[in-house]
Amino acid sequence: MAAEGLPTGGPPSALPGWELEAWYQDLEEVLAAASGPPQPWGAEQGAGGVGGGCGLDAALAAELLELESAASTEPAGPPGSVHSGVTPPGLGPTEDEEGTGSGRGLKRKRCPVASRELAKRRERANEQRVLELTAQNARLREEIGRLSAEVQRTRAALIDRIVNLRPA
Repeated sequence: MAAEGLPTGGPPSALPGWELEAWYQDLEEVLAAASGPPQPWGAEQGAGGVGGGCGLDAALAAELLELESAASTEPAGPPGSVHSGVTPPGLGPTEDEEGTGSGRGLKRKRCPVASRELAKRRERANEQRVLELTAQNARLREEIGRLSAEVQRTRAALIDRIVNLRPA
């Protein structure tokens, strides 16, 4: 099936939910044909988000579902519709939401695998930062000790000099 663009005559929120869903299925088919064997509808959610390209699909799904929920004033779609106003598992808002999408204020959800990898990278970066700060703290303590000793020597020398200047 060839993918068709979204109609440009009106705002995307004017589209019924089933039309958005059909458009998303067409998009999935085109993307799957370009990247390998076709995936059934929702395969990235069923597989737990395994694979490198699920970030775009999850982001598109989240954006389309937001548009679909905005169009919820119209009937949800034909009786056999996959979504009837219910957000599929794994696509609802989570802590791992990333920035805004395409300047429309929509948030994009990250792939679970990408979220785990990002969390691991952040954890490693945080551990590295702790090590750097600990080393810097030790250097600063040594510098403070050195400067304190220098102040004590200077103070002792100044006191000695003042004491030696009086009798003269």
